[in-house]
Amino acid sequence: MNDFISVNHSNITNGEQLTTEDESHFWIARVLEIRAKDSQNVYLRVFWMYWAHELPMGAQSYHGKDELIASNQMDIIDAMTVASKASVSHWLEKDEEKVLDALYWRQTFNFQTQTLSVSILSAPPRIRLLTMHNRSFVNIVPANNPTTPTKT
Repeated sequence: MNDFISVNHSNITNGEQLTTEDESHFWIARVLEIRAKDSQNVYLRVFWMYWAHELPMGAQSYHGKDELIASNQMDIIDAMTVASKASVSHWLEKDEEKVLDALYWRQTFNFQTQTLSVSILSAPPRIRLLTMHNRSFVNIVPANNPTTPTKT
């Protein structure tokens, strides 16, 4: 449970020789539950991971080559579609020293609302926001910064 897996899909030609190094040829999912009717009928409940280019809004400029986006899109799949276990780590952006030598994720995608989560750490330290009611600027400061917003 909670393992990541590589899942075959119809874009892979039957008999095509692929290795797990060809990760982008597979779908990636996180296993939530395994159920079986019998030894011939085994099913997995999974949350899908998205490749950045698969997002409705496309890949963003900050997405890395090996970056996945965790989603709340859930499906039940046949266990026979599993190609292998996938090595995926969760990258916390504040951990800049961590070396990522495999697939990783840091953002989530809400399938129902079609929105990406936004990490406060990936935003600039200060954002200037024009308020329409008095046409003044307000500096928005991340929550982890003790400085309070100031008007200019």
